[in-house]
Amino acid sequence: MIAQDSVSKILTILAVMIVLYLSTYQTTAVILFPAILLITGIVLQFFLLRKVEVVDSVFEEKTAQNIAYYTLVGLAGIGLGSLISPALAKAIPIQKMQLTGMDALLYSVLIAVAEEQFFRGAITNFLLVSLPPSPAILGSAAVFTIYHLSVYGTEASALIYVFVGGAVLSFVAYRSGRLSPSILAHVINNMLTFVG
Repeated sequence: MIAQDSVSKILTILAVMIVLYLSTYQTTAVILFPAILLITGIVLQFFLLRKVEVVDSVFEEKTAQNIAYYTLVGLAGIGLGSLISPALAKAIPIQKMQLTGMDALLYSVLIAVAEEQFFRGAITNFLLVSLPPSPAILGSAAVFTIYHLSVYGTEASALIYVFVGGAVLSFVAYRSGRLSPSILAHVINNMLTFVG
């Protein structure tokens, strides 16, 4: 099972603070979806996966190395996914929603945390309860890809990239036993996409 830890809790609190910040401006409709996704992921984890334990020994050296290692594995996997689909356009939701500057950067963090709480924290964990790890990871990646149809349409290279990224992030969360490496990798990836 994939557990919450102090890092994933802190990032989730940060995401909630971003929702509150962005909702004080004209972008309320823009942040409604990631806010709902974040809340749904947390609620599903609570009600459907009560057996998932919370791991709080984040500050031990071995644990910190584990989180850092799997975060780097996640980033490397996402990078390899981009090589598989070189025609991937940078058509990310941030650009379509016309957010700019700091609001766009904050949104990129918010959507990453929300998606990880929902897809890895809830969906992957839910699938791991009834399926062996490989089908659960691939199933979660498939659901993640279907979700991204609303962003990328049927552009094959973009969907391949999303599927590979989703599978890598699910694998990282499963192998580390923690949600924080997949959240960190997704946040870093989104921020690099925003800056790049």
